[in-house]
Amino acid sequence: MSANINDRDDTGMTALDYAVMCGHEELIHLLRRNGGIEGKVIQSATFEHLERRVSSDDSEDESCGTDSSKFWSNIESKVEMTRELTDETPVNIGEFEICFRDHQFTDQDFDDIQSLLMHQDADEDSIFPRYHFAPPKTALTWMLRSNDQAKDRKSVAVGIRHVDSKLLIGFVAAWTIHNRIDGQILQVAEAGSLVLHRDFRGRGLAPVLMTELMTQSQRKGIYRAIHTSHSPLPLAPIAMCRYWHRYIDIPKLVECRFYHLPDFSTLTENVQYFSVDETRINDQFREMESRDVPQVVNLLNAYLEKFKLSQFFDDVEVTLRFLPQLEEGKMVYCYLREDGDQITDMYSFYVLDGVAKVSGSLFSMRTADSYYFVPGKLSSEELMMQCLIKVKQLGCHFLSTLDNFENQEFLEKLKFREDKNNRMLYHLLNCKASQLSPSDIGIAFW
Repeated sequence: MSANINDRDDTGMTALDYAVMCGHEELIHLLRRNGGIEGKVIQSATFEHLERRVSSDDSEDESCGTDSSKFWSNIESKVEMTRELTDETPVNIGEFEICFRDHQFTDQDFDDIQSLLMHQDADEDSIFPRYHFAPPKTALTWMLRSNDQAKDRKSVAVGIRHVDSKLLIGFVAAWTIHNRIDGQILQVAEAGSLVLHRDFRGRGLAPVLMTELMTQSQRKGIYRAIHTSHSPLPLAPIAMCRYWHRYIDIPKLVECRFYHLPDFSTLTENVQYFSVDETRINDQFREMESRDVPQVVNLLNAYLEKFKLSQFFDDVEVTLRFLPQLEEGKMVYCYLREDGDQITDMYSFYVLDGVAKVSGSLFSMRTADSYYFVPGKLSSEELMMQCLIKVKQLGCHFLSTLDNFENQEFLEKLKFREDKNNRMLYHLLNCKASQLSPSDIGIAFW
């Protein structure tokens, strides 16, 4: 069945919405010429004020989209917004109001964001655990880059509250990072945590959130963004990566129905098959410390240079991502291997405590996701093996990863299983890009 240009995704956005948001002039023209877009529930909060025009001195790269070796074009073009970019600019959205535009949060704001992320992010019948962060203020402060460590990071957060009840019904955040795009280093906004209250979906609020996010980002001088999604959007992504899971605690996963025993197999056989050989632990690894930041920056940037799309780190970003200052508990674990005074290998992962709701029953789960790996003296397979051992020792029930970086070399060898129901879609906003393979992606997201 062919898709209609007026069809909306689960968040209420159409192809034209995304085309305007991304500044894709040719696609905007094509969509409008072939039928435009139907009216929104919220007529006053369309993307019309986000239309942009490229300066006349910018040249178009006609080869973009055909030459896979140069997938980024018009990098230096300046984009002019038709809407005045000020914090005082009102956004008329009827019974709703924009909040968090000053990026100042109260304790109640953190509680509201946590509740929205935990209870609205997953489908009601999904077996995938809903993640919660405890305590909300320390963890969310770190994730939203709103602490003193990140005061020079141009973070943006946008929320939507109901005017009367003050209920937080929508939220999205972005923070400034540096990406290496086909060999060029560019400042972009990394957008994430887009979530809408279940009762208010399909009412055109997702375009409002993304429009305001892009407007505030451009006000801070950030003209492009990268974001990911798990569900298909009207615009094609530049890359798609699959999730893979390495099961560890089989009895727990069977109990909460995250893992189903294959036919003609027993629980004991599966426990034995997915056992982690802890005798392979390498005692040469130690936890990262603040004194390691300069070496880790150089190690990461040298390794990630081989990928077409990757993050470019500095001292502040490494400190924020790998040494977060949380008052209670750790979320990120980073281990280094030294050869003399030189760091040669690195692996990292983060741990999340979640709740899985299955058939009305709640199950507590502890999961781990792989983060950044840098093979040097050791192979990627050996680094992942060390990661598996640490994850098991921390009481995690399974480890998840994507088939990006160089992960495809070891996924099946280490008994990872592909998740055919979940995927990560990568989108670049306000740019043109050709399709990339998972092995071209050298960036990890929360």
